[in-house]
Amino acid sequence: LARPVGVSQRSSRPQSGEQLQTSPSPSPSPSPSPVPTPLTYNLRRPQQPRRLRERPAPYVFRPSNTESLRPEHASELTAPNRDAYRVSNNKVYCRLPGCARPSTGFATVAAWKIHVRRAQCHQLTTLCTWCGHNVHVPPHLSPDQHNIFMDAHRRERCVSAPRNINKARHLDADRLSELGRDITHIADSLREGPEATATPSRRRLSSGASRGDDDTGAGPSKRPRV
Repeated sequence: LARPVGVSQRSSRPQSGEQLQTSPSPSPSPSPSPVPTPLTYNLRRPQQPRRLRERPAPYVFRPSNTESLRPEHASELTAPNRDAYRVSNNKVYCRLPGCARPSTGFATVAAWKIHVRRAQCHQLTTLCTWCGHNVHVPPHLSPDQHNIFMDAHRRERCVSAPRNINKARHLDADRLSELGRDITHIADSLREGPEATATPSRRRLSSGASRGDDDTGAGPSKRPRV
């Protein structure tokens, strides 16, 4: 159909009286503020995880060297012909004849030595746990008599005796020699070895020498009081 003349086509623009209706734009969301880092004070050392250490294998207990002994002392000893203990899984098992606890495993050789010295089943054992030799002991002895012989060996002739025993042994030898008695039963390594040069003891001055008024006239002279 023909549009009548004079009638203007309605513009798509809004008139001056009309306002645009627009949807409000969303406001930007505020950025999150950073969380403050808490202050920590490490007052202890950092602990490291513990590592289980493997127990070292027990040392081999062998007889000591007896070349330093005199022939009469060395003839009293005999090296054992069998092992006194067995090591399995780092445990020491006693293998001495007559042991009542052969299945008990000891942690160290020192613990096994304590077992040999204190156990009732080893009261008549002739093995010296210091030097590792068998001591010649007369047969048919009671446990007390057997201990007397073993104690005499450890105190007087054992080559592996500790330092305090060697010192007491040397003092006993000096005392007996001063009394003019026999000391051939004592193996004194300090007396038989090279003699050490001992420093002479400082003598005490007499009262007159300390003041300097001896016969020679040496020493400071006293000035008379005025």
